[in-house]
Amino acid sequence: MKMPRQSTSLRQWAWMGGLFGLCAASIVFAPAAWLANALDSQSAGRVLLHEVRGTVWSGSGELMLAGGEGSAGLVRLPSRLSWELRPQGFGLNVQLSSACCTRTGPLHIRVQWSGDALSWELSRAHASFPASLLMGLGAPWNTLQLTGDLTLNSQQLAGRWSAAKGFDQVTGQADVQADHLTTALSTVRPLGSYQFHIAGPEVRLETKKNESQQEMPLQLTGFGQLAQGRFSFTGEALAAKGREEALTNLLHMIGQSHSSADGRLRSTLKI
Repeated sequence: MKMPRQSTSLRQWAWMGGLFGLCAASIVFAPAAWLANALDSQSAGRVLLHEVRGTVWSGSGELMLAGGEGSAGLVRLPSRLSWELRPQGFGLNVQLSSACCTRTGPLHIRVQWSGDALSWELSRAHASFPASLLMGLGAPWNTLQLTGDLTLNSQQLAGRWSAAKGFDQVTGQADVQADHLTTALSTVRPLGSYQFHIAGPEVRLETKKNESQQEMPLQLTGFGQLAQGRFSFTGEALAAKGREEALTNLLHMIGQSHSSADGRLRSTLKI
C-alpha cells in the first residue's frame, strides 16, 4: 500500500525542520571552548582563555597572555573576563567586562567586515589594568618587568585594518595613562607617571607632573604617527640629575644612549 503523497511531504518537511533546528541550536549554544580554541589558533598561542564557561555568545574565562618565543610563562588577568557577542549585519557588537579592570562599566566594541577590510570602533570607555600584564606580550616587556597602573580612556576611537594595507586608518581620541611605574632594571621607585595621547593617526608621549611639581626620575617624551599602514615613533628618555647611575641599565635597554649638553644621560628610541 502506497503512502499518501501529502503524508510523505509532511514527513520530509518535519525532517528538514528538525535538521534546521539542530543547526540553529548548534550555533546558538556553541560552547565557549570553541571561542577559546579560535583565539588560541588565530593568535598562535599568544592569547588564551582557560577554564571557560557558557557559550561563544555569552561566557567567561581566565584570560592569559603568552609572549611567544623568548617569553617566560603566562601572565593572567587578575579576574575573569566576561563577554557578550551580538551579531549585527556583517559584524559583531562585543561587550567585555572584568571585575578588576572595568569597574565603571563594560567595554563596548563594534566590529564590521567589508570585503577584505575589518573596521572596529571602541566607544566611550574607561578601563584599568596592571602594568605587569604587558609582560605577557613578550619582548621587551618581559625584560622590563614593569609594575604600576595603566588606565585607558577612549572617546570613539576607531580604525580599519586590511590584509593589503594593514592599519591604514585611525580616528577619534584616547588617553593611556601609566602611573607609578617601576622596572626590574632599576632600583628607582617609582620611575614616574606618563601619558600617551592618541588623536587620530598621531600619538604623543609625555611625562606627567606629580602633585608637588617635582621632576620625575625618568623623563619620557615622544611622537608617533600612522601613515600608509605603517607606524613610526621617535622617543627620548632622560634621567633626572643625580639619577643617572641608577638608570644607566634601563636607558641602555630603551635605546641608543648618549650624554646631553648638561651632562645628563639620554636615550633615543626609534621604531
